[in-house]
Amino acid sequence: MLSKVTVLFKKFRYILYALIISSLLISIKLCSLFIILALLQWVFLVPRQEKVKNSKANKYFLGIYLGFFACFLISLLWTDNMHEGIKDIESKLSFVILPLFALAQNRLSKKEVHSIFQLFSYSVVLACLLAVLLSYFKTGQLLTNQELAITIGLHASYLSLYAAFALFFFVQKALQVKKLLPIIAAMLLSLCLLFLSARMVLLATTIAFASWVVFFQFSIKRLLLLFAAVGIIVIGIVSIEGARVRFKEAFDKSERVEFGNVPEGETVKNYGGKAIRLAIWYCITDLMVENAWVGVGAGDVHENLQKSYKEHEFQLAWQFNNYNTHNLFF
Repeated sequence: MLSKVTVLFKKFRYILYALIISSLLISIKLCSLFIILALLQWVFLVPRQEKVKNSKANKYFLGIYLGFFACFLISLLWTDNMHEGIKDIESKLSFVILPLFALAQNRLSKKEVHSIFQLFSYSVVLACLLAVLLSYFKTGQLLTNQELAITIGLHASYLSLYAAFALFFFVQKALQVKKLLPIIAAMLLSLCLLFLSARMVLLATTIAFASWVVFFQFSIKRLLLLFAAVGIIVIGIVSIEGARVRFKEAFDKSERVEFGNVPEGETVKNYGGKAIRLAIWYCITDLMVENAWVGVGAGDVHENLQKSYKEHEFQLAWQFNNYNTHNLFF
């Protein structure tokens, strides 16, 4: 009976991949549930010989993921807040589960991988279209950045990353099949990326596209199209108020966080994303130097951050927002 289930699973295994990826657009908790199902299928349905064979073949990749997770796990030995430490470890379990699921069993076929990418890319188009429509009908205008993404319950940076991935998919598809639908999808995604105004995503996407054209798809026509696209992006950033404000803040060297606790009853000044991040990283410099070799422990990160913010009188960070480091390496 189990062998029949295993054969059936292998036939439709890509559906589980598709559920994990597509659920990113709906709910992180739902995505976590599908990841747990992936672990269970790996444990009970993947033959032992297949696990051993693929684990050996991908041992270096698995070692990177498992080693990264092990760093957090080992830090429990010196953490003071064990409860928070365990919660932090639980939140990073995907560094163990996803590599096992993807690397320690036979790979999907190219056709299955393409169908997953296609499903996800079309799902992203629908999500972006829904966000645009909701923002317009609710406010009578196209919102930007977080205000746009929150209409469908997502963070602007994440939705931008998904849109950038789907954009590559549809551009490649448009080059292959010469049909109108991929072109329309690519245009919608490009528009959504402009209004989301995630600066690093836009920059990385532009560099990636330029590299792709120059090294893999080079022709004079495509190079001219690339220049035209960059020009349209610049015009779009200048024309869209929300995007213009965000990019202006990114290049504004004069804006700096003014440290010092604000007296009760007064309004705490808000700042742009770049200024806040620089202030956060300034505050944690001493903390990093003091704990350069082994860190503060998985469960003590938040407490030490808040302590550092208070010592530097960065009230916006410790009292009103409880900011994390906004940098995974830190």
